[in-house]
Amino acid sequence: MLVQRGVRPTILDVGETLDLDRQAVVARMSAQQKTEWDAEDLAVITHNPTVSHEKVLRLAFGSAYPYAGTRESAPLDVAEDGPSPSMARGGFSTIWGAAMLPAAYCDLKAWPFPSGDLDPYYELVLRDLPFSATKDRLAGEFPLYRDDTEPLAPSPIVRSFLQTLDRSHFLRGRNDLAYGQARVAVRAHDGPDGRGCVYCGRCLSGCVYGSIYSAEQDLQKMIQRGEVDYRAGRTVLEFSERGNDVEVVCETKGGLENILVNRLFVAAGALNSTRLVLESKRLYDRPAVLKTTQGFVVPMINIRGAPFEWPNANTLSGIFFEFKLPSVSDNWVHSQISPANELILAKVGYQAGTGFLQYIRKLALGRLLVALCNFHSDLAGSYSLRLQRGSASKRSVLSIANQPSSDFADVMKLGSRRLTRLLSRVGVFPVTPLMYGDPLKPIGWHFGGSLPMTRDPRDEMHTDVFGRPKGWQRIHVIDSSVFPSVPATTIALLAMANATRIAQTVTLED
Repeated sequence: MLVQRGVRPTILDVGETLDLDRQAVVARMSAQQKTEWDAEDLAVITHNPTVSHEKVLRLAFGSAYPYAGTRESAPLDVAEDGPSPSMARGGFSTIWGAAMLPAAYCDLKAWPFPSGDLDPYYELVLRDLPFSATKDRLAGEFPLYRDDTEPLAPSPIVRSFLQTLDRSHFLRGRNDLAYGQARVAVRAHDGPDGRGCVYCGRCLSGCVYGSIYSAEQDLQKMIQRGEVDYRAGRTVLEFSERGNDVEVVCETKGGLENILVNRLFVAAGALNSTRLVLESKRLYDRPAVLKTTQGFVVPMINIRGAPFEWPNANTLSGIFFEFKLPSVSDNWVHSQISPANELILAKVGYQAGTGFLQYIRKLALGRLLVALCNFHSDLAGSYSLRLQRGSASKRSVLSIANQPSSDFADVMKLGSRRLTRLLSRVGVFPVTPLMYGDPLKPIGWHFGGSLPMTRDPRDEMHTDVFGRPKGWQRIHVIDSSVFPSVPATTIALLAMANATRIAQTVTLED
């Protein structure tokens, strides 16, 4: 949006990328048809040792580089399975699930402006993205904001399930339920920006054709067109306002670097942005609450079944199923439902093949669905962040402590029962004894709210409606850390729309 306003922004980024060996494999595979891929190349990009762990991570072509973890320049004190920042070029969009839903009014009641103020910015964001979506029973609560969508072809299992839901009289006309084909930022067909999805079954390892959108793609285009001054290899340590300028202190391989800019937009991710504000304001040993969503994963049996076509399938989320718990809150519970993906198959040791045993396994997999259910941050636990002051030779340490919700165990049980009641009426049965979800630990990567927007910031950690922390006029935080609450529904589109709102409306001429 700054570029569209005639500004050539300077981008300061650590900008880590995939290692050269894997880049070569990806480049080779992207020049081939999927039927021509070499088995060794495929093994490289799909290698994921975390499938044997309790918490499975999505990797980028077999690499964990998007997860920064603790660094000498930005040290963390966090549990092994706690949240991680990213220092990758493109951030977590290099490994995300590409899910895209706008936020509903009922989930933004704590925000300091009407949710409708975001409508034009949803349209602006979606106009320039690949967007697989269709007008269905999601649209009543979650508008499409775009007419020319190009939906992916749903797998037989997804198509069968959606048809089952559509035929149900029990689900029809309810105001506490919405469902439809998953909306994802994926290019469904070949176009000027690249190849469309080829349904290779490796979405959760990365798309060698770039069919799954990543912010890195747009960044690369802007760099090539000279629209931005991109400076990689810089870890921002702190910033401060100096009259009509902002001074930014960066760490580089050559030492410290001071850069003066007219206005600063901070989009380092919730953890890193919070660290930077705490450091810059010298708010050491001051607790900050990082809100998060929380949920559970449950396998489900569809008694009707359908052909299991993996690996000839797109393995991102297939269905969005939204429901409410009226006895608990008016917020939506967000469920992403899919057939078994490649990570689940690897975890259970499945490999595509022939023979009677494989035939039986495919019959069983044709009836398996997996639901990831997520709850609004108002119902979930949170994290406590605290910056411990560093010394002359060491950087300040950001400690991250889990703060469980004493009520979430009951909320999770109610959500599981509600999901079972709704879906069992259409022949889909959650296998609750196999449900995975620790009420004392959040599941998911959606967090923010540590620098919440308010109309009148009174706390040092509060920001105004333009993401400006109290006392600052030229520093804007524009990522999810400024969310007053975190909806259970997907937050990428919400974050993009809010950042676009700030970048388009803030005054730049002074």
